[in-house]
Parts: sequence; C-alpha cells; structure tokens
Amino acid sequence: MNQVYYWYWLTTIKGLGRKSIWRILDYYQTPQMIFEDQSSNLRLVLSKHCKLSETVIMNIIGSRDIETIQLEVASIKHQNIQILCPTDDLFPGAYRHIYDPPCLLYYKGTMPNLTRPTIAIIGARNCSDYGIHMALEIGQTLTDSGVNVISGMARGVDAAAHRGAIQSYIADDHQGSKQDIRQEVSYTSTASGNDSNSRGKTVAILGSGVNVCYPKDNYQLYRDIMKFGCVMSEYHINDQPKPGYFPMRNRLISGMADGVVVVEAKKSSGSLITAHYGLEQGKDIFAVPGRATDILSEGTNLLIKAGAKIVLDASDILEEYNLKISVGKQMPLRDLAETEASIYNAISFDPISIDRLSTELKMRIEEVRIGAIRLEILGLIRHLPNNTVVKK
Repeated sequence: MNQVYYWYWLTTIKGLGRKSIWRILDYYQTPQMIFEDQSSNLRLVLSKHCKLSETVIMNIIGSRDIETIQLEVASIKHQNIQILCPTDDLFPGAYRHIYDPPCLLYYKGTMPNLTRPTIAIIGARNCSDYGIHMALEIGQTLTDSGVNVISGMARGVDAAAHRGAIQSYIADDHQGSKQDIRQEVSYTSTASGNDSNSRGKTVAILGSGVNVCYPKDNYQLYRDIMKFGCVMSEYHINDQPKPGYFPMRNRLISGMADGVVVVEAKKSSGSLITAHYGLEQGKDIFAVPGRATDILSEGTNLLIKAGAKIVLDASDILEEYNLKISVGKQMPLRDLAETEASIYNAISFDPISIDRLSTELKMRIEEVRIGAIRLEILGLIRHLPNNTVVKK
C-alpha cells in the first residue's frame, strides 16, 4: 500500500490523538511498521512506552484491515478530496518543522505553489468596514503580485481576505478569458504543478472537515475558494466544527505562511493567538494600525508597539520580500455578480447609507457592506462619512 493509506489508518483510530501518534512514531518511525508488527512487542510498546489504554491498544490492533482502509480512501478520493501525509512532496514543508505538526491533511481544489511567498491574513470576525476594505485590498494585491494568501474562512477579515485573493480570478471568469478557470478546477482537486498562472492562490484552513462549510453563510465563498484555490483541514472530511478545533488550526494558518498580517483584533482575540504561533514559528509579523481609541485596533496597535511591521497597504508586505505590485483586472459593469449589480444600480451620485440600501434592496446589512466594498475596490463607488456611499 502507498504510505498515505497507513497514515490514514493511524489517524482514524478511535481514541488515538495526534500527540499519541507522534509518541508511537518515536519508536516505530513509520505507520507501516506499526501496521505490520504482528509480534507481542507491539502491545508492550503501546502500553509501556506510549502509555495507551487497553481500549485504544485494542482499537489499533483490531483495525488493521487493508481492504477497509483502501475502500475508505477510495471513497474520499471519489469526492475530489486529496490526502497528504508528511512523506508526500505536496505536504507543506514548513509543517514538518512546527511544534505539534499535523499527521494528515485533506484538501479540495488546487494546491498553491508553496515555493512562492505565502502570507496569512487574519483578524476580527466582527470587524469594521475599514477592516474589510483593508483585508480585501491586501488580499487582492498580494495574489495579483504572485503571493499566496492563507486564512481561516471565518466571518469578517478572513472572508474578506479570501474574497480579495480571488477577485482577479473572478474577473477573468466573468470575462471568459483564454485561461478558463472553470476548466482548470471544476471542483477536482489538483496539485500545484498544474498552476501555470502568475498569480498566487488562496488557501482556507478550516476548523472542520473539508466537506463542511462553516459558517454556512460563507457557502458561496467556500465554493469559490475551491475553484480558485483550495480548502484544507487536518480533521476528517465530515467532522463538524468544535470550539477546540479553531485554536488548533491557527498554528497551521501561521505555519504555512512566511508572514502573518493582523488586520483588526481586540486585545484578547484568536488572531493574537495566531500571531503568537507565528512568532514561535519564526514568521514575520505585520499589523494594520488603527485609532488608539478603537477596540478593534487594540490588538494590532499592541503588536506594532511590540515590534510588528506596520502595514498601510500591500506594498509594505511586498517590499519585505522584494516583490513588485501587480495591478489586477477590473470587472466591467456587465459582468458584475447579481448582488453587486443590484447594489450598484441602487447607488446614485447622492450619498445613500448602507442601512437604507439594505432596506430598499431587502438584503442583509453584511451582504450590502461587502458588496459595496467590492464595488469600491473595482473603482465604481466610494465611501463617505456616516456609512454612506456614492457613485464615482
């Protein structure tokens, strides 16, 4: 069997956690050696050296069924999900050197070329319009300039970073360019070697299995990321999100990146946990400054005070890696998504508030906010004080 089958088997044994797996591998070196050891030595090692309970030991011994393992892996691949184990060439090399590395990764979509600079963009879920605007702008400029963008697909900053990162791909898709992105992916998981595009890609590292979209209102974004990048997780494909999963996946967001950008964050936020992981992993830490009195900027301002690099726009990040800005494509009016077209048509040269647009269009305020910010990035409208917008 290919090594991935043995890794899959080991990571799906009931009651066997990641740290216990690495403890076993201190002795056995590879999952295949565990699988093939039929001697009494196996039980001795698992109980004495690895301190496993009798129940878990019996689960390990009783689950060594080649046919079942092969059928389960085949079923996963049939769903256009790829599995990476630490010995695979596509397994992110940086993960082999972080504390508590993943034993197995699942992904749907196209893996990025990780020899390119890779930046994580993270921040508050309940962020401001300013936070969304900065995440969108930074995400788009980075990928247009050949940089991969990593985040966690949470509401707020994460989602905006992903949307920015795929903006030029979507513009290509709408314009029916010669490079037909739909043909490239169409939800079939592929290796990074198939990506001849000069842009970077985006990766969403989930706190659930790759078959589970969380939050559910990010479903269209989830589909778009799979089309123009990939979703990835260390959890089994159908695992539902759990509170403990999100802090743990943060080490993978920072672990894949060369640098971590915090856009907006309160003083005690999950984003600062990710930044802390990044510091421990030797990553560059960047932060977008905000007003001293703004709660959502407390965390970023503290990072800057502690030595994080200030980001006023994407060029501040690109300069750190000796890269030049590449300007992305803009989408013609006729090719706007239905939601954005509706918002644009409801805006005139007289200021109108986001709240009023939400009421008139019968859309959620968050939906109007994101649509308006995307229209601003496309150069079609501009934001004014008091949460109002006008056409340019």
